[in-house]
Amino acid sequence: DWIKKLPSRKIRPEASRQAGDAGDVSVLLLAGDVASDLTTLEEGFMCLKTKYDHVVFVPGNHELWCQRGDGDKARDSMVKLQDVVAV
Repeated sequence: DWIKKLPSRKIRPEASRQAGDAGDVSVLLLAGDVASDLTTLEEGFMCLKTKYDHVVFVPGNHELWCQRGDGDKARDSMVKLQDVVAV
């Protein structure tokens, strides 16, 4: 929910950028612990992509946590890391 409340920091709209353009851009370094389930994580990424030109994500322990019996398909954290990277 906090992600939706962030103001937009995009510097230039996508349409005005050209390949190889080294102009100003906004970058968000997202240091993990966003969500433990992949659906919420993906929704968060989609929202952040509308607010920043680039989003760099480093997974935290919440993203790699496997909740047994809660619909989590990953059998261990290394498998879940592969799932997070695929998002």
